[in-house]
Amino acid sequence: MIKRMMNLIKSNKRLLKNIHSKIFNKYSLIATDITSGCNLRCVFCLNDYDNLIRQKYKWVPKETFRNIIKLLPLVSNGGFMLSCEYEPTLHPEFVDFINMIPSKYRKKIFLTTNFSVPISDDLIQALSKSNFHHINISLDSLNPKIFESIRIGAKFSVFEKNLKNFISECKKSVSAPKIRFVTVALKSNIEEIPHLVEICQNQYGGNLNEIRYCYNFKHLSEEWRVSNLPTNDDWNILESKFKEIRHHKIKLLRPPDENYYNDPEIDYKTGIANSKEGPVNLHDELIGLRCNSDGVVRLLSREDHFMVDINAIRNPLLFFRKIIRSL
Repeated sequence: MIKRMMNLIKSNKRLLKNIHSKIFNKYSLIATDITSGCNLRCVFCLNDYDNLIRQKYKWVPKETFRNIIKLLPLVSNGGFMLSCEYEPTLHPEFVDFINMIPSKYRKKIFLTTNFSVPISDDLIQALSKSNFHHINISLDSLNPKIFESIRIGAKFSVFEKNLKNFISECKKSVSAPKIRFVTVALKSNIEEIPHLVEICQNQYGGNLNEIRYCYNFKHLSEEWRVSNLPTNDDWNILESKFKEIRHHKIKLLRPPDENYYNDPEIDYKTGIANSKEGPVNLHDELIGLRCNSDGVVRLLSREDHFMVDINAIRNPLLFFRKIIRSL
């Protein structure tokens, strides 16, 4: 009976988050970016850079960021994503931004970084003392050749230097964030992943390793998918190997089903999957906000119906609290 209840809870986590949002007037997620660009061109990226209009990166101005962080009371701990689609360490004022965040709300924040930009000592120290909920570090391989073939534009030597400096500073800090590592499983790295997990958690202070499948973006060619995406058998072998290292914290995110790459074409930004049965909304139970680098805020999965410039709102906290009460 208890096992049944646990399975029911596990299968309805997103629904439970929605209920929590309704009761406590909190969003499941607020996702933002402080830049509009990335230093890398990862082979599985959700952004189709080949077809994007070439333009200069946009940095979020301080005044816009000041308005965005006014929304922090509207999420639970770990519910505010400071970087969603782009690389936050590119922002020249990132240290100042961290210092602008009230200490009582720091635990609400997490971010993801590729750690492949030459990072200053000041930023390394600011991150190590940030008291953020956690920091996701993208790491797909410890083999420099494979690492650089996946994260195109990255230098493993730069990544490794940043990582070691960050770990060193975290060990000295009483307010260091938890370190999590994110790996996208491909044919080129899937055999290495169990070893990578052990290194991350035994040597790099990792609190969790998240192993993700590659989202099925329509700009990924069929030829690339066949050459790079693991088969169901590959995933089964990986999962069996993880049973041998149970003392490690691992979050394994396999493709939703065996036909995932044969059927839907997902627009990750809107959460719409076009399947044979018709459009499916992947964010139906998720009540969240998406804040762009220009200050425009949208409701997740309702992007075409709701859009507002946060800089034009007198009281962003009150405004978005009323929004969630009306949903």
